[in-house]
Amino acid sequence: MIPVPHILRFLACVGTAVLPPSAFGRPGDPDFFFGAANGQSAPGTVVTPLSPIGAAFLNSLAVQTDGKIVAAGAVGGNTAVLVRYLPDGSLDPSFGIGGRVETQLPDQTNFGASAVALQPDGKIVVTANRTWQRVATVMRHLTDGSPDQSFGEAGTVVLESPPGLATARSLTVLGDGKLLIGGAAYPYGGDPFGETRLWRLHPNGSPDRSFGVAGNSAIHGAPADAMAVQADGKIVVTGARFKDNTQRLWMARCDAEGVLDPSFGEGGTVTAAALPSMRSQPASIAVQSDGKIVVAGAAASPPDEADFLLTRFQSNGSPDLSFNGTGMVIKNIPPGTSSPNSYDQATALAVLGDGKLLVAGAASERFALLRYLPDGRPDSSFGNNGLVTTRVQQGACSISALALQPDGRILGGGSAINTADHLPSSFAVARYISSDFPLDFSAELPGGLLLKYGQSMTVGHALLPNVELQEITLTLRNTGTTTLTGISVRLAGAEASRFSVSAAPPPVLAAGAAAALTLQFIPSPEVSNFRALLVIEAGSPVTSTLPVWVHGGTEVPAATLALYADGERALADSSVLLPPVVGGQSVTKELFLQNAGNIDLTLQGVSLGNTGNPEEFAITQPAENLLAPNANTSFTVTFTPTGPGLRTARLRIASTDSFNPPLEVNLTGRFATPGEAWRLKYFNTALNEFLASDLADPDNDGIPNILEFATLSDPLKPGGSAPRVALNGDTLEYTITRPSNAAAEVFYNLQWSDSPETEWQYENVSIAVLSDDGIRQDVRFSVPAGNAGKRFLRLRVQRQS
Repeated sequence: MIPVPHILRFLACVGTAVLPPSAFGRPGDPDFFFGAANGQSAPGTVVTPLSPIGAAFLNSLAVQTDGKIVAAGAVGGNTAVLVRYLPDGSLDPSFGIGGRVETQLPDQTNFGASAVALQPDGKIVVTANRTWQRVATVMRHLTDGSPDQSFGEAGTVVLESPPGLATARSLTVLGDGKLLIGGAAYPYGGDPFGETRLWRLHPNGSPDRSFGVAGNSAIHGAPADAMAVQADGKIVVTGARFKDNTQRLWMARCDAEGVLDPSFGEGGTVTAAALPSMRSQPASIAVQSDGKIVVAGAAASPPDEADFLLTRFQSNGSPDLSFNGTGMVIKNIPPGTSSPNSYDQATALAVLGDGKLLVAGAASERFALLRYLPDGRPDSSFGNNGLVTTRVQQGACSISALALQPDGRILGGGSAINTADHLPSSFAVARYISSDFPLDFSAELPGGLLLKYGQSMTVGHALLPNVELQEITLTLRNTGTTTLTGISVRLAGAEASRFSVSAAPPPVLAAGAAAALTLQFIPSPEVSNFRALLVIEAGSPVTSTLPVWVHGGTEVPAATLALYADGERALADSSVLLPPVVGGQSVTKELFLQNAGNIDLTLQGVSLGNTGNPEEFAITQPAENLLAPNANTSFTVTFTPTGPGLRTARLRIASTDSFNPPLEVNLTGRFATPGEAWRLKYFNTALNEFLASDLADPDNDGIPNILEFATLSDPLKPGGSAPRVALNGDTLEYTITRPSNAAAEVFYNLQWSDSPETEWQYENVSIAVLSDDGIRQDVRFSVPAGNAGKRFLRLRVQRQS
């Protein structure tokens, strides 16, 4: 009897409607109180111009016990700067000069603050670097921003390092008041890629000679970009190390005295496995309460593509495979409408009290926040399935620092450049809500529409030449079961004087009762727009607050057509993307039209041009033709591709828009192969690259993606789909499960050999489909068992060119 083959191997090769608003703020919403007093344009943000000629880089944030916010960075290319904000985002006039402190050392070339930390006594400690000489410096300031003369020499300490270059990048105030600084050194004649350097100082700034060697510790392998201190006092650092011509994530851990911890990785260091087709760029590190270590950064592919990278390790340095099944999360954030690039990079990380992970960075020139559950899944209660993006102003912006307030609210800080005005970059800070806070009351617009936390509403617009007082009345309703007390209404912001409350609700409202709230707007005789923050508060002793933006203006009469796709406005000649479609199927997208003007607008038809592939797109006409100001309607586009690759059509919308020709945009869809649809399911991309590429193995089970696809396996969970082998008389039967449509894209070839040393054979193999439900097939390959007493089989999968 011929035995069933005992060696089975897989080989692969690659061939050529709108929801009604809720009455409360939700996690990830902007904190609309922040920046309101300054009249900032983006909700929940503060932009602080610092230099009329040079760039400004905010590198670090800290929150004082009184709620004030300290930001540290560099400005103008040659100055270290501290800015302190009051809790509402306005500059603190009691700090330095007008809320800022600038430091220029006499022998500097370029000088900037890299990290800031607060002592329990309120003093502010800052690390800074002279970028050309690479001299690492620590400064300490009193609470008013003046130098602390008791620290070092007149408030400044130059860190000791061997001859060469040194930079300070991280800073921690330890429980005993000592200062721990992490960074990098590049000693003359040493490793050209640099090494990690740790320094520890006494509270007066003198070196702590009990740490490392004479107060500093050198760790070879890579320069540290970030540092964290464990609860037991051990110190973990991370950076990027070049190994085998690949840039990889690197970590090291030492004890509280600066000696490498042999229980961590190999002799105290860990070099992570290389990412397929990508390089790792760690930027931040944090330690969970259970001792696990989390690192955030970028999974980058040259020259200009990158994704957010979040990876977690066990306390001994080994990958934590319980985190997302692979030990890591790689997140590509879809580009915004104003920037097509896809360079996403995490720069800051925080472990929240409930074990969730908050990651911040830049995505297509926007602030980006991602929140994950402890197991690595996106936190669907935060923003849009765990993602929040903010465009601080027109132009590029990116988060480089993250801080949490005692009440849990989230601060993200970085830089913003206003490309519209060709201005130098500014400090930018945004604040977000971290948890739900339902209200005990509601505010309703005429018609019963509930106002959402931070929503915008219009008090009125005067149309020239008539300028009349504008007015709107809201209904304030007690939605609780008890009497509502302490009701108050106020207006805030630089333009609040243009509005007034002409009728305020009473301070007490019974359960279920309602009262009127009337607002007025005083128009200007010239074309203008004003806004203010309306704040409604109620409840005692716990106060519930509802902030609402109110707008008013004087305008020229105009009807303006606006098109919205996926919640974002599509400008003329932009592209509206439709989801990829597998051949023989269709997809339908709903698009919204709005009259963004102040007089009625008439739609005159939606049509497709004769360029591209218009026959593959079908449109319906809008449900309404006459749109009053702010009214909207919708229509649908159905995409049924018949050809390969990208498919396009020109969409034309005609209307009585007062100032513009018919609005034209490009419709773009993709004819997706079964493999592309499979990649979209698991990797959110149709492209054969990075972790989604055919030969990538993101779950590290030895089975590349092309085989995972071909055998209906999950590429993110180790194991794969095992074949079934049986001996039926003198025939060996090899059965697999595959997608029903996979054979249109890949070749399946069973090969056999009587010895692994001989050539693999294709002859005398038959194939039969045993079952097919339209989604999955069971397929059986049959081959003669031979007479050698054993036979080896392998399945070869090859993508068709």
